[in-house]
Amino acid sequence: MNTNPFEDINEEILIKWQEMADLLAELLSVPSALIMKTENEFMEVFISSNSKNNPYNVGDKEKWYGLYCETVIKTQEKLLVPNALTDENWNKNPDIKLGMISYLGVPINFPDNKPFGTICVLDNQENYFSSNHERLIQQFKRVLELDLVLIQSNKELEKLNADKSIFLSILAHDIKSPLTSILGLSELLVKDTNQYDNEKIESFAKNIFDVASSTNNLLDDLLLWSTSQYGKLPFEPQKIEFYNICAQTISHLKSQSEKKEIEITISAPENISLWADENMLKTVFRNLVSNAIKFSNNGSKIEISAEKYPSNTLITVSDNGVGIDDDVQKKLFNISQSISNIGTMGEKGTGLGLILCKEFIEKHKGEIWVESKVGRGSNFKFTLPNEN
Repeated sequence: MNTNPFEDINEEILIKWQEMADLLAELLSVPSALIMKTENEFMEVFISSNSKNNPYNVGDKEKWYGLYCETVIKTQEKLLVPNALTDENWNKNPDIKLGMISYLGVPINFPDNKPFGTICVLDNQENYFSSNHERLIQQFKRVLELDLVLIQSNKELEKLNADKSIFLSILAHDIKSPLTSILGLSELLVKDTNQYDNEKIESFAKNIFDVASSTNNLLDDLLLWSTSQYGKLPFEPQKIEFYNICAQTISHLKSQSEKKEIEITISAPENISLWADENMLKTVFRNLVSNAIKFSNNGSKIEISAEKYPSNTLITVSDNGVGIDDDVQKKLFNISQSISNIGTMGEKGTGLGLILCKEFIEKHKGEIWVESKVGRGSNFKFTLPNEN
């Protein structure tokens, strides 16, 4: 789905907004009725009325430097300029060069109150705009903002449906498959115990334990993910010692690393601490280190490191394993494109762990990304803001 909210506005809404701008210009008898958007301190014409003598075209943009719409967005209040030529605050406004000397505009905001832009009218003659005109433009503003609420609701519904499909897919395949394996092995033990020696029975038991442990971790991730989707997961950041949480993670994954004779080291300045929710951070470390083990070759090394900066701490989980190609990297943190790759010893996974990592890190206002080259290993990096 789009990360640019302006791209979520579909053709049907655009047609409706165009009709609104045309109607507004007609009702107020002005050359220009505009819906403006703001992005990166630029004002851009998003919708422009199809009216006579309108000098504005869709896509026209100006850098912020004392524009009418800029002021409306910054103050979040209506702005009325009857005649810029006689107003010392506005007599150098760039719209004067286009012959537009009067202005009436109000802010438009997204549902989260971040600015979308403005809806405004401009005239090429002095115009004080009546109170009825002001009420009309306020009504149009309300319609636009309701449309933005509807767009967001539809987007969230699409995400929920996509998440549900992934969730059901994981339940249907990634849990059923290991359970089938456990049932098969345990059935052999139950029916034919006397036919196997102690070494074979021990091998079966070990396989059952490994599959059960992997499935249990997957269930933990599924439960955490589903809880986080409904906003019911507690978020209680506190001071956490970096070395301690790394040591706990290494201990928790000891059987996995020892099976592949992988050495895991911790590298960080002495007594470095993090500000995070402990349970969420444990989940992040468990998934990142577990993945590093999964895609590392026997006898290799993994390093967990931390670097403190003025505003945040950068944490890196590095391995010299198989690496990840560029196409897969783009999909790693996207639930709608969940990927499962086989590890160097046939280990299976769902990709859900990385989705959880992303959600939990972003909950802390941090970022997570990967740097990797096929055949040269991977560096999974994330930031956590420092306390306060």
